[in-house]
Amino acid sequence: MGDYFNFKSMVSPVLIKVIYFLGFLSLTVSGVVMMTRNQPLEGLSALVFGNLLWRITCEGIIIIFRIHESLVSIEEKQKTRL
Repeated sequence: MGDYFNFKSMVSPVLIKVIYFLGFLSLTVSGVVMMTRNQPLEGLSALVFGNLLWRITCEGIIIIFRIHESLVSIEEKQKTRL
């Protein structure tokens, strides 16, 4: 609990994964609906490019948190050396 209140453990990566899944579902459903309503190019674009861009965006955010975790790990190793 101490790490949580001192902001040493991050909750955001889990939330990003949940938000990614919700966005993925939304884009996929929207794409399928567009394709069934005589907008095949827009629907296909939402399915392919929308989901791809959404994935890249969420991965970029996750990378930032992984960099943070790596830096914390390096910091902890340095403390044990001293």
